[in-house]
Amino acid sequence: MGAVMILIYVLISSAVGVFLVGVALDLINLNLAASYLSRYVLFDMSSKVIVGILGLLIVLLCIRYLQSLLLRSRRERAITFESPDGTVDITLFAIEDMLRRALEDKKEISHIRPKILSRKKGLDVLIRSDLASEVNILDFTREVQQKVKEKLENILGEDKEIKVKMRIRKMVFAGTRRKPEEEPEIPFRNY
Repeated sequence: MGAVMILIYVLISSAVGVFLVGVALDLINLNLAASYLSRYVLFDMSSKVIVGILGLLIVLLCIRYLQSLLLRSRRERAITFESPDGTVDITLFAIEDMLRRALEDKKEISHIRPKILSRKKGLDVLIRSDLASEVNILDFTREVQQKVKEKLENILGEDKEIKVKMRIRKMVFAGTRRKPEEEPEIPFRNY
């Protein structure tokens, strides 16, 4: 449903934008467009009803799309647990920080940036990092994914589905490091 709403929103926005640009550049004559609509599109009551319903449907789909965007941005970035003594909220930022610290002991990766998205079914974990040594990438990433999944299952319990995805952004090996570039001398800096 989300892809359909996005497609409709893009098509309507593009059509309105092209229409307004055409009117501004005098490519579209408003009087001619109005007479065309009254003569060929809105010539009887049934066509007026169809156009009205179509317009109402488009407006409702756009409102629904905007509502889903607002709800997605407003959704709390926390996981809530119910205990006999009350509720416990753990922010996703705290879990991301814990994962970053847990993976810092791995010398094979650097610049670790975990991102956690809370879904109805469970958690989606994306770990972006740089590879800092030559290793078997498939074995190493599988090991890291298992470690992250086990860590989260120990903390959150096994009732949530956890999907761990790794993204290696670049490979920086010890032998290929560049020397720091010298800053260019700024003329007349010492005067």
